[in-house]
Amino acid sequence: ILGIEIAGGIYSGSLALLADAGHVLADSVATIISIFVATLVKKTPSQEKRLRSWGGYANATLLLALALWIGVEALLRFSNPREVVSELVVVVAFLGGGLNWWQHRILETHGKHNHVTHQAMSFHIMSDLWQSVGVLASGFVIYLTGLTIVDPLFSLYIAYRMAKWSLELFQMSRSGNEHNHHHGHHH
Repeated sequence: ILGIEIAGGIYSGSLALLADAGHVLADSVATIISIFVATLVKKTPSQEKRLRSWGGYANATLLLALALWIGVEALLRFSNPREVVSELVVVVAFLGGGLNWWQHRILETHGKHNHVTHQAMSFHIMSDLWQSVGVLASGFVIYLTGLTIVDPLFSLYIAYRMAKWSLELFQMSRSGNEHNHHHGHHH
């Protein structure tokens, strides 16, 4: 999904697709960090709270950095609009959304549903799916109206959501309660 969206974002000129790819990247890295933290916790259970807090901070920092990059890039595009190949945006967003849905089906078929990690993964995937639907819609609007401003506008929205999640995650990491992260993530 990440590869398709990065390539699609570059070739179509769509920041919204690149922002979506950034979100997928943040989710993938979050999963890797979670696995890494879980492995470290098994080795040194006494350090669990500190390790989980560290993992939360690492994820929050990445999310915030991506949100800032997307935000700045979107603001630059308001004054310097880019051509957007809307047909390609629609195709790539549709593919990304389809793959997200497939991911979710796999998770629901094979996951342990009562586990907090399963819930977090489920929210990550569903939020990526809804974001792909949003990018798809923005591609359609650009195709129908020719208003490329829709692209940086939607990108700003993605950046805002990512920054909001990042700040929530910072707070949870500080209070040592990183498990609850992303419960509001799928709206």
